[in-house]
Amino acid sequence: MSPRLRLLLFLLFIGLGILTLVVDQGDTAGQMLGQVQQNLEEQLHTIDIRTPVAGEVTSITDGDTIAVYHGDKVEKIRILGIDTPELARAGNPVECFAEQSKEKVAQLVAGKAVELVGDLSQGDRDRYGRLLRYVLLDGQDIGLTLLKEGYAHEYTYNRPYQYKSEYVQAEQEAKKNNLGLWNTSNCPAQ
Repeated sequence: MSPRLRLLLFLLFIGLGILTLVVDQGDTAGQMLGQVQQNLEEQLHTIDIRTPVAGEVTSITDGDTIAVYHGDKVEKIRILGIDTPELARAGNPVECFAEQSKEKVAQLVAGKAVELVGDLSQGDRDRYGRLLRYVLLDGQDIGLTLLKEGYAHEYTYNRPYQYKSEYVQAEQEAKKNNLGLWNTSNCPAQ
């Protein structure tokens, strides 16, 4: 959404809020204004989260986190519905298949144009400030691809997300077929 349209909607939202305070809530006009305000809030949230946003992948942090340039800034993106083995951090060793997961994500999306799509059940950002998004490349769900090929675990944080059942099924198939991190010759402790 353009900054000008966002400002216009914000001003309209404020104006409706003021009108709602002025008009008695018990009458029909006040109820109508309240409903319009609620509809605007829902539309703004829907536009921000579920509407695909185009961007270009600028870097790969690990198998489930990338950086994407969109609009006028670079944002860290946490790919929804998956978790990949961790790279070495804070004195912890590299987990099995972490490097391969990162390399696979780089192979799929590095330097490419992607679409970012949110999920209303998950909120906008995680506790680290990363945007929570599904990442699509030419309509292909990157998180689902990583699960199908054994580069990621299905991950549910707090509440089930829109594609949970599909993601769980993809992980189960990868396990059954001993793909990627599920292959004991790759990761003996799995």
